[in-house]
Amino acid sequence: MHTLALPIARRELLVLSRASTTWRSRLGTSALLFVFGILVAVVYHYAGQFGLRQVMHFLGVGLSLMCLFAGVSLTADAIAEEKRGGTIGLLFLTNLSPFEIVLGKLVAHAVVGFYTVLCALPLLSISMIFGGMRLTDVFMYVGSALNVLFFSAAVALFASSFCRDKKRASTLVTLIVMFFWLGLPSMTLLLTHVLKAPQWLVDLVARLGVNLSSSFGVGLAR
Repeated sequence: MHTLALPIARRELLVLSRASTTWRSRLGTSALLFVFGILVAVVYHYAGQFGLRQVMHFLGVGLSLMCLFAGVSLTADAIAEEKRGGTIGLLFLTNLSPFEIVLGKLVAHAVVGFYTVLCALPLLSISMIFGGMRLTDVFMYVGSALNVLFFSAAVALFASSFCRDKKRASTLVTLIVMFFWLGLPSMTLLLTHVLKAPQWLVDLVARLGVNLSSSFGVGLAR
């Protein structure tokens, strides 16, 4: 039985584990979570559960917004880098299938964002200790952020397969993300109030758009 060993992901992760940027990002994330933890405690002390819920919603939306543009820095240069180095052809000469190559690149470069989202889980869980949020709400915030992270990383990998330059790939990713985040919701309003389009078409366009202002931080526009 054939199994996905993902040697590409293993190679990339070994390189990232020794990179200085990995250690700096760990320290930066830890310091940021520490500051936000103090902020949450201060807000709860002075504003109670109502203020805490507002802060948790702000953190959930902010986490999803960060994940929405995470692909620009995580996977936008994953395949383009191989093209510039002339090693993309060598990958296809191996026994790996194109699916395994793409999946390995996605896993290796998006895992940093995945663990960053998981680091925010204890911070969001503080709201359960103080009161005001349920466990399902916390998991909804984190699950929604991970869903957006996968979308952003996949879009960036798609753009990286068409570009050789990192800046062009990052620009293409940003434009695509902005289209799904702001373009499709604006199109929904245009179809509803101006063009008087059929309801099925409005619902179809609305469900494709990313809406970060929903009650659980992020979701598909309803």
